Amino acid sequence: MLLLFLDTETGSGAEHAYRSAGWTEAGTIPDYATDPEGRLHPTTLFYKQLHGAHG
Repeated sequence: MLLLFLDTETGSGAEHAYRSAGWTEAGTIPDYATDPEGRLHPTTLFYKQLHGAHG
């Protein structure tokens, strides 16, 4: 089994895309990501297990 991990800005279109693709939310970190203007935003952590993968 292979475990993948990623994070993305909370509330973004990417967050919805990862959920739709079967990624599982692991939690949220407040004030982690900055936008181009330097404002802080929370980030959502996701993971996905790939069965049958050898590592």
